[in-house]
Order: sequence, then C-alpha cells, then structure tokens
Amino acid sequence: MKKISKKNIEEELEDTIDEEEQKQNTLKEIYKEYESILVDEEEERKRNIKISTGIFIFDYKLEGGLTPGRIMQLHAEEGVFKTTLALLFIKSFQNLGKICAFIDLEGGFDMKWADKLGVNLSKDKFLFFRPNTGEQAYQVVEKLCNVKDIGIVVIDSMANILPTSDKEREIGEKSVGTQAQLNATSIRRLINPILSSGMILVCLNQERDKIGGFTPSYIKAPTSRPGGRAVKHGVSLDISLSNGKAIEGKKEEGDENKNIIGKIIYFKIEKSRFSKPYKSGAFEFYFDGYIDNVSSIVYCGFESGIITKSGPMFYYKDKKWKGREAINTELKENHELLEEIKSAILEKQAT
Repeated sequence: MKKISKKNIEEELEDTIDEEEQKQNTLKEIYKEYESILVDEEEERKRNIKISTGIFIFDYKLEGGLTPGRIMQLHAEEGVFKTTLALLFIKSFQNLGKICAFIDLEGGFDMKWADKLGVNLSKDKFLFFRPNTGEQAYQVVEKLCNVKDIGIVVIDSMANILPTSDKEREIGEKSVGTQAQLNATSIRRLINPILSSGMILVCLNQERDKIGGFTPSYIKAPTSRPGGRAVKHGVSLDISLSNGKAIEGKKEEGDENKNIIGKIIYFKIEKSRFSKPYKSGAFEFYFDGYIDNVSSIVYCGFESGIITKSGPMFYYKDKKWKGREAINTELKENHELLEEIKSAILEKQAT
C-alpha cells in the first residue's frame, strides 16, 4: 500500500492545477482562433424554430413545420402535384413577409396557376429564374443566400439539372455521372451559406422505374431518383409523395362519367433531422387548388386523442357527431370551435 505523505498530496495538487491551467489556455486559444465559426448555444436554439407550411397535417407530422436554413427534398412520380405543394409553401412564407424564388428547369411553370393558388407574383416578393445549366441554377441559389428576408427557394426539378459539360456534348454522346457529381459538389458547398441565410431550399425530384431486373406484376417495381445519392445525404428533410384515391363530386343529371374534383395525396417523412422520421399522413387536394385542412384537423384530433370515436360517433367534450362528414361540415362553419380543437391538438403535441 502506497504511503500518503504531505509531499505526495502537494505534488498531486500541483499537477491538477497545471492541467486546469493548460485546459484554460487551450480553450482561450480556440476561442481566439476560431471565434468566427464558434456557435453560441442560444443562437443555435433560435435558429431551430419551426415555420408553418400552411398545411396543418404537414405541420403536425413535422412537429411544428419547416426548419429555416435547411435543404429539403420532395419526390414523387409524375402527377402528384409536387410543384403545387411547393407553391403552397411559398404562399405560406410570403404571408410572413418573406421573399421567395422559383428556379424552373423543366419549363413547365404556370403563372396563372401560381396566381390562382394565392402566390404573390410581384417582383419584390417572387423571383422567377429559368437558367440554361445546372451550374447557373446553383449560382443563383448561392447569390440568394445574401438576400435579406429570403424565405423559400424551389428548384424544379433535380432530374432536369443539366451540367454545362453535358450541354456542350453532341446529342447522343455518352456521359456518366456528371449530374451526380455536380449535385454532390453543389449541395456540399451550399449547406453553410443556406444555414447562415435562414432560407429553405426545396429540391423537387422525380421517381423513375429502376432499369434492369425482373419484378412480378403483383409487386410494385423499385424506383430510383435522378441526380445521384448526394441530394438524399445532404438534405435535412426528405419526403415522398404518392397518389391516393380520387375524390368525386356531384354529377350533373344524365352524365354517366365520373366527376373527379380532387384526390387524396399520401406523404411519408423518409428522413428528418428535426422531428421523428417515418411518420406518414394524407390530405385532400382539390383541382381548384384547395387543400382541406378541416379534414386534416379532424384526423390529427382523432390520432392525438383530442377527438374520440365510438362506432360511427365522434366526440369532443360535450359535442358529438354521427359520421366524419357531419363533424367536417360543422367545423367548416364553426371557425371558433375549429380553432379550439386545433389549439388543443398542438398543445397536447407540445407536452
């Protein structure tokens, strides 16, 4: 057994003091040399606020909405209204006084449709770009990071990113991986400027059938997304969309054809750094641009336990309704009750 003496205690104390002094000196050097990139905890908390998308079920599943200063991806097959959804996000951010931008690489942007959805198309609120190459598209995004009050920038779509090297090739001349390389470099380069600016970059992407292999008819064929895997790795939020059943309206007398007025759109959060991933949901979209937030609130109320159900009956406090249509109809007319249920859902989610 080691004999403890006054000398040993003094030596150990001196060693402890030396270690503490060395630690403090090292920290001082770090603070001084890397002050420009040192992040304050309170500053980071403020940065991680959530902004509403304007679509209740999206906000609910994302635990508050979208996080500023991040890159997100929306991907789906054709005809699932990816562009429309991005425009509705823009409308919501414009209502907060933000400037938004749209980078059209597909040449399919419809100003009349955007106007009908409620997007403010004035030049001081909405910037519209149609670049010739992918490099130009990414340069625009990088420049927009320096614009004050920028809200959302949409790239439509990643599948149509055209590298300059591909544009200069002859038609039919092979090129391998140029699009993926451009995306990989650009996404990495943009992460910090976007984070500093507080804007959200929304990358729209397509889902295409994978080439090769055999898939039986009773199994859904595997799909892939153009542009390489760098986009998926670089985004903070990755959401897939898919078509649900059609919504039928009233038919005119003597008309045998179905009157399709909308459809249900399903979504799944495949990756999220600011909420629980793998959540899914659905919302009703109508072809006049209307999204039924009332039915979403009823669904979320039932899922959260704020609204209860027994057989065909729905209950909230002392109120009751027979069938989903009855509760939806009353809540569309009674805005005060709708807001009360909405607040109760969000309050319960926050606890």
